[in-house]
Amino acid sequence: QTHNSTGVCNAYNKYSELLLKGLLYKLIITCLRERILSKIFVTHLHTPFSTFVLNEKMAYSQKLLVHSKLSMMEIAIEAGFSSSSYFSDCFRRNTGMSPLQFRKEDGMVN
Repeated sequence: QTHNSTGVCNAYNKYSELLLKGLLYKLIITCLRERILSKIFVTHLHTPFSTFVLNEKMAYSQKLLVHSKLSMMEIAIEAGFSSSSYFSDCFRRNTGMSPLQFRKEDGMVN
């Protein structure tokens, strides 16, 4: 029986990635509690952390709308929104159009 070192490396890399994400998550939560993260974002990026996160979600959801055939619910979940209605509300406020209108303008829906 041969040893699959690639599988072991992939499993290790995945474990390391999950571990780092967990540590980063704990760091972010700690910083948020202390309001340190918000101060860092406002000082260096001139935007609150919550606005930065929403902008990242919007950019990601726009890419999914253009380059995938996922449903609105699937895109909402994938982009980190709690519901498709909240996603649609945020999207409309951010872009001035619904996610479906955005997708239609980019030719994904006939």
